[in-house]
Amino acid sequence: MNQRNRLKLFLTIFLAGFITHFYMLSNKFYNGDDVFRVGKASVSFLHVGRWFTGFLGGLSGAYSMPAVIGIFSLIYMSITALLLCSILSIKHSLWKIAVGFILVTFPIAASNFSYMFLADTYFAAIMLSAMGVFLLRVQNRKFLNYGLAIACFTLSLGVYQAYICFAFGLLILCMLSDSVDSIKYDTDGRLLIREGAIYIAVIIASFVFYWICLKLSLYFNHIGISAYQNMDKIGQKRYAALSYWIS
Repeated sequence: MNQRNRLKLFLTIFLAGFITHFYMLSNKFYNGDDVFRVGKASVSFLHVGRWFTGFLGGLSGAYSMPAVIGIFSLIYMSITALLLCSILSIKHSLWKIAVGFILVTFPIAASNFSYMFLADTYFAAIMLSAMGVFLLRVQNRKFLNYGLAIACFTLSLGVYQAYICFAFGLLILCMLSDSVDSIKYDTDGRLLIREGAIYIAVIIASFVFYWICLKLSLYFNHIGISAYQNMDKIGQKRYAALSYWIS
């Protein structure tokens, strides 16, 4: 896809998202978390492990402004759609548009906008996860791309940990597609195993770097991890609790 067609696809997806979410972006609605942000110029999420949220959220300003945050969110979603088309090797223009439309109109997108003060960072985390997968799939400059993919996954974890699952899903789809191609073209299956091992190694390295960055951030800011959702218990051996949940 040349640069002009890529720009057309980006603008088409952006416009679709703008039309879909216009009512939300042109009004101000609150949920329990968003109303907490009103009148506050900065809220730290370092205590829940999101050490990169503050840096990324600063791009759209310190306050919960639907129009500004919405524009940034749509830009991130449109870039994500372009990455998905490349990752999934989608060739036909209509299918590319369909992927973009599904992404920007999916219910989870509307749900994210209810947390308006963080919506752009959520969509940026998804974009970073997709970008990491894209880098892993690029054939040239592999070692450089591995490092950049680790950086993307690490930053995605630093924004919102759950969206690394988006990368997991994409990598599984890629492996399934490669498996079909391996059978179809009778290629060496060991290459597929090697590829999967590389993906796992990159993901593990991303978690390690995320944890290092988190520990350093907590240390220099003189705070501890929150008890929210038992985050402060991560890594502790709690056999009694495990036995309770299993039973």
